[in-house]
Amino acid sequence: MADMTLNFTVKRNTTVMSVRGTIDAARCPLLLDGFHAARELRRRGPIVIDLAHVDRLAAVSLFALREAVSEADRDGRPVTVRNLNLSVVDDPRSLLLRHTMCAHVRGEESPAPPGTFGPSAGDLGA
Repeated sequence: MADMTLNFTVKRNTTVMSVRGTIDAARCPLLLDGFHAARELRRRGPIVIDLAHVDRLAAVSLFALREAVSEADRDGRPVTVRNLNLSVVDDPRSLLLRHTMCAHVRGEESPAPPGTFGPSAGDLGA
């Protein structure tokens, strides 16, 4: 399993979270925790999520990032996702985790039964 690292810097009034490595479905909670840490590092001002050094990105992480950006937007925190390279997006099966990840961002209980992730194959028309 490849690694993912998060680095945080503050440049003027902007908090930058730089991501390096692989963001697979299992790492989405860590990505969201990192985003929340970036918000706490500096409680105001813009946040930049820099994906320049991401070599693989699970599709579900795009939904998780969207929810995180929406949450920050409600708090008046502008967020920019920089250097998103769509050619590194893979793992379409990770879309099964979408509902679970979105619930995690909102602090809700997972809609999936314990021990499973996301909707069942029947819910997806499979």
